[in-house]
Amino acid sequence: MVRRLLNSSYMKLLTLASCSLLGLPLVACSSSGDAASSADYDDVAQNVGTSAAAPNGGDMNAMMDVVLIGSGDLPLGMTIADNGHVAGAWGGITYDFEIVCRDGQGTTLASCTTRTQLADGKVDWSGTLALPAVTVSMKRHGDWSLMNLQAPSVKLAGNSSFSFDEPAYHFDYDAAYMSVFIDKDSRLATAGEIQYDITAQKTSPAKTFQIHADVTFNGDGTATAVLDDSYRYSINLTTGAVSKL
Repeated sequence: MVRRLLNSSYMKLLTLASCSLLGLPLVACSSSGDAASSADYDDVAQNVGTSAAAPNGGDMNAMMDVVLIGSGDLPLGMTIADNGHVAGAWGGITYDFEIVCRDGQGTTLASCTTRTQLADGKVDWSGTLALPAVTVSMKRHGDWSLMNLQAPSVKLAGNSSFSFDEPAYHFDYDAAYMSVFIDKDSRLATAGEIQYDITAQKTSPAKTFQIHADVTFNGDGTATAVLDDSYRYSINLTTGAVSKL
């Protein structure tokens, strides 16, 4: 009965709004639309891998860029724009970072330096990413908070929303980042979780379905993605490649 209530449009909107306001994990909300096939799950899993770990345009790169900026460094290809944002383009993707940095007592700093311990960032990135098997257009926005920026491992939490266009699909995502730890040396997430609520629109045959994905970082250069508590995949965090478990 609870699952049926959550499937309604009203309850889904209410749940997402509550999660956003309270900073809680996103709840899996199934759609009353079309059913996803096993092949559809495989396609969505590969897109989740692209979202999390594409060599350019994925969460791994963007999160590490925020860590670098908060620590007082500029990522490769980035400059400080007239509006104070850090902006740049790399590999077909345009980035815009608005970062507010604070010291360990929470005092706002005039700029992000080696004194930064805490940071809040608004991150926008968009463009076209050419992958070996497909070309993906994306538009993304994230609101992230970071802690312990001078430590070897930085803690990140927050939310984001974004969309992908591929030849066979349009994807819309809502994401919650749950205590994700970014290792500065490896430039990879080593612990924590990202929860994705995904709406997929397939062009042929035409259908729309929703999938919930939990991505857990394993600390060995991989993440495990579980879709709708049933389909399991391994993600290579360096390449974004996905394999079924």
